[in-house]
Amino acid sequence: MVVGAAVVAGALFPDGELAARAAVMAVVVGVYSAKVADPRAVLGVTGVAMLVYVGFLVNDLGELTLRGGTWPFLIPLGFAAVLGWGQHWLRARPPGAGRFDGDGAGLAQPAPDVGTPTTGGSRFRGRQRPPRARLSRARRRSRTPAKARETQGTA
Repeated sequence: MVVGAAVVAGALFPDGELAARAAVMAVVVGVYSAKVADPRAVLGVTGVAMLVYVGFLVNDLGELTLRGGTWPFLIPLGFAAVLGWGQHWLRARPPGAGRFDGDGAGLAQPAPDVGTPTTGGSRFRGRQRPPRARLSRARRRSRTPAKARETQGTA
């Protein structure tokens, strides 16, 4: 995605248009940050976008050297990532978790179909437990200790 944005930015804007090329990269980073849930992925894509911008859109043939005028164009890429991640974070919050209702009178209540999580350590919450495997008599006998087997045989 980042490489595709670099190709588009390089094809649309000539060599001197560093701000326009940075804007294309910032839009891609911002949209990606708003859509992806993992902050590590956002950080990685932002870093790769900065390297691709410096290596291929500012310099020629992948040379990763920063000139004096390159630093200000990297700031919008980082800012777009932060804005996109903030947008994602706001959308991902559950209903009623700190948002105000429309008239500003107070916090909105959760929707009626949203329940609280059940307590307990079962991984089968709300579902039936899977059936246990039935052991044959021979297998059950092999699992009992020797003394218990002796008493079972005499009874």
